Formats: sequence, structure tokens, C-alpha cells
Amino acid sequence: MRRRGFEIAQGWEDKDISLPVRSTANAAAYDIEAAVDVVIPPFRPGTKPTLVPTGLKAYCQPDECYYILNRSSGAGKGICLPNGVGLIDADYYGNSENDGHFYVLLINTLDHDLEIKKHDRIAQVVFHKFLLTDNDQATGVRQGGIGSTDRPRLQTIYDVDDVLWPCTETVYDKIGIDIRRQTNFRVHEDTEFSEAEQTKIIQAFSNVENFQKMKFYDGAQQIFEVEKLGAEVQINSNSFSEDIREAKRRQLLKLFPNMKVGQLQLNLVGSKTNHKQISAKVFAFVDDSPYNIASSEAKFNFMPRRPWNTTEAMRQIACGHGKVLVDNVANELGDLIKRPECYVIPVDNLNEVCNLIYQAVKLKQKGE
Repeated sequence: MRRRGFEIAQGWEDKDISLPVRSTANAAAYDIEAAVDVVIPPFRPGTKPTLVPTGLKAYCQPDECYYILNRSSGAGKGICLPNGVGLIDADYYGNSENDGHFYVLLINTLDHDLEIKKHDRIAQVVFHKFLLTDNDQATGVRQGGIGSTDRPRLQTIYDVDDVLWPCTETVYDKIGIDIRRQTNFRVHEDTEFSEAEQTKIIQAFSNVENFQKMKFYDGAQQIFEVEKLGAEVQINSNSFSEDIREAKRRQLLKLFPNMKVGQLQLNLVGSKTNHKQISAKVFAFVDDSPYNIASSEAKFNFMPRRPWNTTEAMRQIACGHGKVLVDNVANELGDLIKRPECYVIPVDNLNEVCNLIYQAVKLKQKGE
């Protein structure tokens, strides 16, 4: 039975990493080496500590943890841990963010740069059992790596119609209307259609038969991948009748059988109340409606390009409440995260949305 020990962290297998050893038979601690060469600047007010990779992860029992400690010879060499003791929980091992790779946080107390060479011993690790109080009821599950127990979970919200599946295209095909004619999200305001056509379309969107056996877009199953980074995913969709809501629920639960309670929010609305309110607590929101995008306070608002939201008038509506439209964010996500504005980002397909949200969450967490 495995009780506790060290392993090479994922991605460091071929980088000549040494597994820790104790110096003597009765030593309590295992010596930890630097995995790379690094230069640590002398400490001055405002100087950030240096994270030195070890290339290691460690496993232990659920009621154990391990401490990263200064070596007794470290002070004489000018290196020390600014946090005094680093405490690593058992559930840090193998986490989805960095596989449990633990680092050593160091500062340099000398008056000149300190060069740390690969394989230099920089700290020591001691395994330790901890005790619980009588009324302890902790049930939380770690979702990420360094600092994830203090980090609020980033929330991402996806609409269903024309985001996860081609609702409008399916409905228009059944009633024989060319989807490319729609230039206004609100059909009753779209002058491209006659009054008779407007009535026919609106009635079709209230017919439950048009919401059964939908085929999801490629990439639909990827929306929960971001939860591996510790983010939270919710599906939020409006329906005009109880029958339509239940038709959506059945298909969504079939595709996502492991969804937790609260992750699926299906709202019953009328044609005049068909809108959502997305709070500033949401990190990323995906919806094809320029009106829902306009009222959203999320940091990133992704709008799949559809005929009814690509006109200049619809794009301007989407940018309500001072949002900034960004047509290409491939190399800009890191900069956008640092800025205070909220953004509207047109995207081509669901795969692109999932990839961008995944990248944005990683960048956001890296900067925290």
C-alpha cells in the first residue's frame, strides 16, 4: 500500500529531476533540489519572492500534509522562505491545474544577486499528520493548484439556443424560410419579413415539436472542460412554455448526465420578457442575443455570429453599458483581462468559444 512519497511531476519526466532523500537515518526531513538554474535578486521593499520549480509532486494520506521548510544552512547562503513554512495539503497531489507540482518560494537576503543552480538543495520537506475538531464538517473539493483554496471560482454561463444547438436554423428549415433573411434578433421588428411571416416564425418558436431531437453543435461536450481549471459552468436558457423547457432539459441531461444541481437553469418567460440579467460576478457569458449581451455585466461576452446579430445596428446594441467590441482576441486575452472594461467578442463557432474561455480562465488564474 502506498502511504507517502515523491514522484516526478507531469511535464518534468525527462528533465533530470532527483527524488528527495534524507541525509541520515534519523533525519526528519527530505532535502529538496532546484529543478532549474535561477537568479534571485536581493530583497528590497516591493521585491516579489521567486518561485523556484522542483519538478516534484508528493502524495500522502488524507489526514496528512507536508511542510516545506528552510534548511539550516540556507540562512548562511542568503536564501529563506518568506512565508516561514509552506504547507501543502494532501489533495494538492495530482490536481487538474498543475498535477501537484510544488514550488519553493524564496527571497535573497544578500546585497547582490544569488545564483541557484539546478540540483542545489534549497529547502526540506517534512510529512506530518494533522487533527480535526469534533464538529468539523468540511466537504469542499480542491479544483486547482497553487492558491486555489482561496480563489473564488470563475463562473461561465452558456445559452442553449443557437449557442449549443442550431435552434433557429432547425425551426426555419421546418417552416421553409431562409435564415439568412433575418437581420434583427427581434423577429417582430425585422422589416425583412412580412407580418404573416413574422407571425409564422413566432408561432414556430412556441411549438414544442420544433425543440425535440435537436442535434448539438460540435464542441458542446467541451464546455465543461474548463471545470478542470476550477471554473464553474452553468447553462442558462429561456423557454416560452413548460413543454419546451422540459424538452430542452431532457436533451441537455442526456448530453451532460453528470451535471450538478444548479448548473442547469431553464427559465420560463414570455415573448416580452425574453431577456437575461448576467451579473458582474460572471467571468464569461455566451449568447447569440445582442440584447442579452447588452444587459450583461460579465467581463467577457462571447456572441456567436448569426445573421441576426452581425449587422452594425445589432453590434451596437450588443455593446450596451459601455462594452468594448473586439473582433479578434487571439493574442489579446492577457491584456484584456488586466483592463477594467467589459468586452463583446464575436466568434465563429462553439469550438472557438470553448478554447477562448479555457485560455482566458488560465490567464486569469495565473495573474492572481
